[in-house]
Amino acid sequence: MEQIYDTALAPRRSQLILLGSFAGIALVLSVLGVYGAFTYAGVSRSRKIAIRVALGASQTSILQLVLRRTLIAIGLSIGVGLTVFAERIIRGSLYGVSPFDPGLNIEVTALLASTAFIGSLVPAFRASRADSLPVLREE
Repeated sequence: MEQIYDTALAPRRSQLILLGSFAGIALVLSVLGVYGAFTYAGVSRSRKIAIRVALGASQTSILQLVLRRTLIAIGLSIGVGLTVFAERIIRGSLYGVSPFDPGLNIEVTALLASTAFIGSLVPAFRASRADSLPVLREE
């Protein structure tokens, strides 16, 4: 009986494995994209940060400046809003599973928020610790 059951579910199982693989790849790509975007935004502001350091700004004030500008909260709220909207669209294709799983949404939101946080902190630390004179000489 188990063999018949496994044979009957094999096509569905392979589809779910493929879908899960694509979902994992999409999550990795979104994490890399968020990290890259925030890192690029931080690096592009290195001249402004160097000027602030040259004028005597402390490392904590530089970090606060960078973290305020990342706008993580706005992006997360838009993402949660789109999730609620998408839940209505995919509701018909799910059987026995709630499309709006609060635990999963919190985990994905925390993963992307921490990625954005780290992606914005890395260039801020580099810029606040680096010597501001070479950056100011570039122009």
